[in-house]
Amino acid sequence: MAFLAYVLIFIGLSDLLALSGPAYPVHLHWSTQAPLRMFVSFVLTAYTFIASPAGPLYGGKNPRGRLAHPVAGGDVSGGGGAGGGYVPSSWGGDMLKNRVFFSFVFLEMMCWFWVFVTLRDERAALQRQVWGEHEHEHEHGHGHDE
Repeated sequence: MAFLAYVLIFIGLSDLLALSGPAYPVHLHWSTQAPLRMFVSFVLTAYTFIASPAGPLYGGKNPRGRLAHPVAGGDVSGGGGAGGGYVPSSWGGDMLKNRVFFSFVFLEMMCWFWVFVTLRDERAALQRQVWGEHEHEHEHGHGHDE
């Protein structure tokens, strides 16, 4: 857990430092980060939903419904329990197949989608500002011999 805390603090501090720069480079940075982070969150959300014991991939025979939470202590080997042929992963991926993690990455995905859409809306205004400054420099003869 300490390692995870270190990684999260490092990512958080690097994100704060990325926000402290000039507007255009910061916009470029987040224009590349937002879609990437949104995609990673989407992949984790899909994995958590599809590969869980109650997910549609295993099609468990839960009497409460196909996507209901599996009964604690139920048979996960494919019998009458919630698993329907589910075999726990050997690499530790089962820790990612719970409601808490799903909720976290789903909200993360939604937030990064919101950031992505906001950045797209702001791109036109920022481009007009940059081009306005560029044309202003040319009107006043900066960089030209008179």
